[in-house]
Amino acid sequence: MDPLASYTVLTLAGREQPGPEHWLRRWEEELANCHSVSMGFWRHPRLESWVHALHEAISRSERPVIVVARGLACYAVSNLASEAGSSVEKVAGALLVAPPDLDRASADPGFASFRSVSQSPLPFPSIVVASRDDPRMSFDGALSLAQRWGSRWTDGGRIGSASGMAGMENWTFGQDLVRQLSCGLSQDEFAGRRSA
Repeated sequence: MDPLASYTVLTLAGREQPGPEHWLRRWEEELANCHSVSMGFWRHPRLESWVHALHEAISRSERPVIVVARGLACYAVSNLASEAGSSVEKVAGALLVAPPDLDRASADPGFASFRSVSQSPLPFPSIVVASRDDPRMSFDGALSLAQRWGSRWTDGGRIGSASGMAGMENWTFGQDLVRQLSCGLSQDEFAGRRSA
C-alpha cells in the first residue's frame, strides 16, 4: 500500500499556473489524494491571501496533510507554521522546492508583501530542495534557509527554479521525498542531512 494513501498532499505552485506538463500537475494526476491549492493573485501575490488559502485547504482535509510548495509559495508555508492553530497541527510535513532569495528579488514588486515573512524553525518535518542553478537563489543560500527553518535539505541538482520549463516530467525524486515525509521520520533525523 502506498504510504501516501493516508495523507492529503496539497501542492502550491507559487507564481505560475502549472500547465499539463508541469511536475506538479502530473503529481495531481498520479498521486492519491493530491490536490492543488488555488492561491489567487498569481501576478501580484499577497502573503496574507496565500496563507489564508493554505489554511482553508488544510482545514478542509479529513486526513493529515503533506504540503508541497514551489518557489515563493515556500514562504506561505513558513508563515502559516508561525501561527498557532488547528491547521498547523494537521501538517505532517512539507517539501519546500527552490525557495527564492527574497533579498535578491527586492526589485520585484510581487515580493513586497513577503518581506517580513517568518524564517523561524518549522514545527513539523520538512525538506528544502536546493537547486544548483536557480537564478533566484544560490545553492548556499538555500542551505542557509533550510538551517533557519530547521529543515533537512537535499541537492536537487540542476532544476533551475523547478518551474514548468525545467523539464522535470513527473519528478520521481521529489515523490520519493514526499514518501519519506509520510513515513513520519522525526525532525532530528531530517536536520542537516544530504540525501542526493
